[in-house]
Amino acid sequence: MIEMNVDEWLNKLESNITLAKKGFMTDSKLVDESACLECIAQIRSLLPSELSQARIVTKNAQHIKLEAQEEAKRIIDEANRQAQQLVGENRIVEEAKRQADQILQDASNYANNLVGQAYQDVAKLMDDAEAHSREILQVVLDTKARIFPQYDRGMDPNQQQQ
Repeated sequence: MIEMNVDEWLNKLESNITLAKKGFMTDSKLVDESACLECIAQIRSLLPSELSQARIVTKNAQHIKLEAQEEAKRIIDEANRQAQQLVGENRIVEEAKRQADQILQDASNYANNLVGQAYQDVAKLMDDAEAHSREILQVVLDTKARIFPQYDRGMDPNQQQQ
């Protein structure tokens, strides 16, 4: 006999029932009892192995599903970790830019202050030089007036001789 699976035996049993002849004046059918019992016996003999295989397939499917869920969780966790790292790096970059901008601003302010102070120092030196020059000029004029009393103060002696 050709080896058949449960579905094929169920199909044969169904065929025996549907093709059976109806009884006289009734809706009941007259089925071949031995053929139907043979189908049932074959199905029973095959069910344990097919049920066992189904259990194995189900168990494998559950195992594959668990592995897939674990892998998905691992991928999601890794993506979250990388996202947090990128956010952290972005914050670090933003903070570094902020600090760099602040350093540039401070350096610019410091340079402007130095230039301003330098102008003030130069102006003071020039004022001091001008005052000192005036003092020297006054000493020269006073000395000239003592040496050449006959000349008017502030007049050039060379001009008065003519």
